[in-house]
Amino acid sequence: MIERETVAAYLDSLAKPRGSLGRLERIAADLAVAQGALKPQTRPRRIVLFAADHGVVAAGVTAWPSTVTQLMIGTIAAGRAASSVLARETGTDLRLIDVGSLGEPLAPAPPTYRRALVRAGSGNLAVEPALSLADLEAAWTIGIEEADAAAMDGMRVILAGEMGIGNTTPSACLAMLLAGLPVEVAVGPGAGSDAAVVARKREVV
Repeated sequence: MIERETVAAYLDSLAKPRGSLGRLERIAADLAVAQGALKPQTRPRRIVLFAADHGVVAAGVTAWPSTVTQLMIGTIAAGRAASSVLARETGTDLRLIDVGSLGEPLAPAPPTYRRALVRAGSGNLAVEPALSLADLEAAWTIGIEEADAAAMDGMRVILAGEMGIGNTTPSACLAMLLAGLPVEVAVGPGAGSDAAVVARKREVV
């Protein structure tokens, strides 16, 4: 255990103006506190990318069909997606976990891929709960399993991410609920949406 004040004092003692690295210093302090060390390690590291389809796509909130989610799962697993390339170029391990896609599991399954289906696509949050409490608990458990696996593999840093067509609509809902953002700030165009789709998305959120 290390206190943030101790970390701040150490950073201020280095050969640089106090606080001159801005956000980078705050990230360094967070990492130091999390690892309990003044000189935290950033390698080895892992991205765990959770993939799922969102039923709210049926409400017209995106310019893309749900079938693109499965295409992206295959592209990521093959190492050809932007996330795959960024991970590879920065020496970061990448794990892809399918927790809710509508497509079939990849076969043969790459070693970096895991099919851990909670359900095949969420509910349409425009008209029903996206997930039941049991679904939420199951998804949370999968996240715990992946965090434990990363720790067992000696990872010093783990980043959780998600992908799936329609994902920015539930994200906007969560931003409004948890951060109190107004809908105009929380809801953006997503990938390639026109003004009509954005208006519909705001109406749904």
